[in-house]
Amino acid sequence: MKICGYKNGFASYYTIEEKREVVISFRDNRLHLDSFCDLKDLLNDLNEQYPNHKYTLDFWNIDGIGSTALGVFIKFCIDKDTKMYIIRCKPLVKKIVDILELDELFVIES
Repeated sequence: MKICGYKNGFASYYTIEEKREVVISFRDNRLHLDSFCDLKDLLNDLNEQYPNHKYTLDFWNIDGIGSTALGVFIKFCIDKDTKMYIIRCKPLVKKIVDILELDELFVIES
């Protein structure tokens, strides 16, 4: 397992190579407009380093997600023709995914 930080502590991630998985967690408890550039850069950088990996978002401390940040995740999934997996998701974020019917792009794992 390789553990790395990213951009002034915006996020951290680790890889599980035997599963070809990248797990990303975020420092702040909300992903919103201010996160847009860092989030987009993070996903693009990770995709270059770890193509064809499963991307798991560890939302252990995420209380809310803004439409701009959600749009970055959606665009990534569509552009890469992949799904993102969300672990340790709080009820509010799960509700947003459910209301927007994004279950074809995001898999919420318990």
